[in-house]
Formats: sequence, C-alpha cells, structure tokens
Amino acid sequence: MSTRTMRIEATGLTGLERTTLVQVRELEVSDCEELSQLYLDSYPPGVAAGSLEEAQAEMRLAFDGGFGQLIPEATLGAFDGDRLIGAVMTVVDPPWDDVPPGPFIIELFVAPDARSQGVATALLSLAAENCSRQGQDTLSLRVDMHTASEAFRLYEFLGFATVE
Repeated sequence: MSTRTMRIEATGLTGLERTTLVQVRELEVSDCEELSQLYLDSYPPGVAAGSLEEAQAEMRLAFDGGFGQLIPEATLGAFDGDRLIGAVMTVVDPPWDDVPPGPFIIELFVAPDARSQGVATALLSLAAENCSRQGQDTLSLRVDMHTASEAFRLYEFLGFATVE
C-alpha cells in the first residue's frame, strides 16, 4: 500500500531550528481564498483538488469540521511578507477509524517555489510544540509515498515512524 500513517512524540519536533525567512500565524476562515489557491498549486494535478472550486470546497469543509475539529494553535500558515507559502492543518481527532487517536495533521503543503527552505519543518515544529503545550503526547499524519515521496523522506528524517 502506498499510503502510510506516521506518528511522532510531539516533543520530538519541539525546539527544532526554524527558518526565520517566514512569519507563522494561525490560519483563519478569512484565509480560505489564498489557502485554496496554495492547496491547488502545491499538489500535482489529480492528487488533491482538480479545480479552484474543489480546493475552496475542501478548505471550507476543513474549517467547518468535516475532517475533525481543527486545533487553531496547530493550524498555521507560513507567510513570506503578505504571501501565504505554506500551511499545516491539524485536528483534535480525525474521523477515520484506521488512524491513531490524538492530534492528526490533515494537510501540510508548501508552495513549490518555497520548498527545501525549512518552511514545512517550521510549520511541523510549531504545530507539535503547540500540541505539546496542550498536553498532547503525539502527532500523526498520513502520507502517500508515490505522490509525496519528498514529504515521506522529510517525515522520516524528522523522526516520524510508520504506524502498523
């Protein structure tokens, strides 16, 4: 199977060196338009949304709790000036039975021209730190090794382990 669920102790990501090239803040519903465009641009065609309208529907559904209740302190955007270049969206408990309980990253994406600059690591680290502050011990996510092999390698490098 090409999709893997991965998990890490939340404290394992805290304290990582973070890029200072971006500003990070909590995402809000008012960010949906820019977030939707970034979502569409960040994935290869046919992997996520097929159109801007589909991307907007996905992002609205996420903010409406369709994939679980978002954790505001772990649903973050990375900005280069006014431009959104990366996002992580984390829920309290995902609605899927085949994943571990606890905070779960439903989305992590970075603009193609902003990759390999520490943006994803900064977002993951801050989300984990904020979950840890709330007493959460672990952080999980799901990754497709065929369509997101670079992400899979990053997660392994950071210490995420595959959940059997």
